[in-house]
Parts: sequence; C-alpha cells; structure tokens
Amino acid sequence: MHSSTQSIHVVRRYGKVGGMERYVWELTHSLARAGHQIKILCHEQSHSIELDTSESSRIQIHTVGDIGFYKPRWVFQLRFQRQVSKFVDSMDAKNWVVHSHERCANHDVTTFHSASIRSKPTTLMDFMSPRLRTWRRLEALELNAATVQKIFPVSHLLSENLATHYPECRNRLQAPAYPGVGPEFSPLNRTNNGKTIGFLGVEWERKGLDYLVQAVSILRSRDSSINLLVAGCDIATVRHLFQKWTGGYQLLGWVDAPQFYPRISLLALPARVEPFGMVAAEANACGLPLVVSPQCGIAPLVTEDKGSVVDPADTAKLADACWAELNRANQPDSMGLDWNRLAAQYVVAYNEIIGRKKNL
Repeated sequence: MHSSTQSIHVVRRYGKVGGMERYVWELTHSLARAGHQIKILCHEQSHSIELDTSESSRIQIHTVGDIGFYKPRWVFQLRFQRQVSKFVDSMDAKNWVVHSHERCANHDVTTFHSASIRSKPTTLMDFMSPRLRTWRRLEALELNAATVQKIFPVSHLLSENLATHYPECRNRLQAPAYPGVGPEFSPLNRTNNGKTIGFLGVEWERKGLDYLVQAVSILRSRDSSINLLVAGCDIATVRHLFQKWTGGYQLLGWVDAPQFYPRISLLALPARVEPFGMVAAEANACGLPLVVSPQCGIAPLVTEDKGSVVDPADTAKLADACWAELNRANQPDSMGLDWNRLAAQYVVAYNEIIGRKKNL
C-alpha cells in the first residue's frame, strides 16, 4: 500500500487533444481518483476540460503565461522549457515529483512518447540548422539533465531506440509505461459481415495504408465479399490508392473511434513506424483481432492469441495474416491495458524518488 504522492506534470496542452496529451490527461485523472495530489504545468488547457468533483480538488492547473507564437515550434518549445524551469526553481519541490512529458529540464521523471531525433537521417545542412540543433539539445536535456532519475518509454520499441542512441541512459530506463484503454472501448456487438478489415489513422503513409490496400486487393481476388474500411485520414489524399478498385472499400474520413470499431472485423496497422499504436490497443479491448507490423511499439503485446505480427512490405504475407485473423476460431484475448494500472506503476517510482529527496 503506497502513501499519497504529490506530482507536477509538464505538458504544453492539457486535455484530450492528441495522443500524448490524452496519456497525460488519463494518467493524472487516475492518480487523482486514487487520492494523489496533482499540479499541471502547461501553456494552455483544452476548453473542453470538465473535471469531476472528486478529481478537481486534487488537480491544480497552472499556466506558464504568454510565451509568444506557436511557430516556429522549436522556438516555442525553447521558451516553454525556460518558463517551466523558472516555475520549478521558484518552488520547494522536495515533496513533489516533477514529471515531464515534454522536452524540458528540472524534472525527476520523464515519459518518452516518440522516437529519438537522433534516429532520423540527417544531412550536413541539418547540422547547420538552428532548428535541428535546438531539438537535439532539448532532447538531450530531457534525458540527461542532472535531476532526471527515471525515464519511462511508452513501448519496448522506444526503449530500444533510446538505449541505442543514448547508451548513457540505460541505467535510468524503466519498464515500458504502456498507455491504458478507457471503459468506452469494451467488447462490442459487430455491425459488419465478418469480412471487413479496418484502418484508422491520420498519417496514412507512415501507418502503411498503401501496403494494406495491396494486401486487401489480393484477398478480394480470393473472396470478393471482403471489404476495407478506411477512417481518420483525409479522403482526398488517399483516393488515388483505389484507382483500380471497382468496389469493396469505403473512405470515411474522420470518425470517432468507438463508433468505428463495431463496423469492422479486424484492425490492421501495417505501419512503417509507430511508437505505440493506440488504435490497436483500443481495437483489442473491443474484442477485435489485430494485424500489426514489427515496427509498432505494441507488437510485443500482440501474441498469437490476440493477432498477428507481420512484415507489411511483403504484401502477400500481410494478406495471409489478414485472412487468418478474419477466419480465426477464437475470440482474441485482452491485453488488459488499464490507466489505473499505469498510475500504480508511476506511484511506485514517485515514492522511491520522494524517499531519495527526503534523505538528501
């Protein structure tokens, strides 16, 4: 049984406005429900925020004030980092854990949500760019600042990425802090023909929609009743992928995820790179089988009882995996990803850090 903790969470925007921001929102609310005290340090908060009465007394939101235009992003981030440092330096943080989700410094814990900038190909001109130099310096600060005690990647993929590019951080890398899945994603009554493959994502090229289109085309030559439902991305930007198709697909544009999953029989995420893959976690919670690429952070959790992991560049193998999952005999097992479990994982770290601070 762990005692109540006090933590400061650093995020530029606080609210359900994106993947990382949703992570911070759900984590801090789970901590508040468990009786922990939270301060949010942000640039702005979503106007849609509505705190439950039981949570509002434990969550205090502080803004760093006006720091100029959002673009260029690297200048904005640098200003934000400086304002965060001023705030943390101005308070007695001995009984608080400072938990950053941004490229900042002066924190005890950081959660890493994306691949290191060092893993991206660079040219000589890039190294001359103040933008790239600033991003690299901010990332190194986030990981190597003197106060940093624990680094939580959100997947095994990111853990390996950080260990490769920052070997000096390996002793501070913690077990992956996987996102949870909310109660709105639960086993569902499907409203499809049992042969509908779904794709959900804004950045369709990075997430491998072109691979999936080729694979489903192969499948439709076996069974013309197989359909492909594409949601999340701009319809105009993906229509060219279906020039040779005469049917068997729908382009839905933006949809709410809980309304999308009942319409499909299988969720495919054949991504070229994906730090985690939240749509796969949600689909699994809804009872859907998965087909993902090894480049997805969630791939180690996609065991045979949940779906298939396959190289998407081999579209014949991708097609075979989708066929197998469409025709699987058993309901996929749940990964059991839970926001309260994630909060408990962090509380263990917070208590350890507070204990160290008190002994200084």
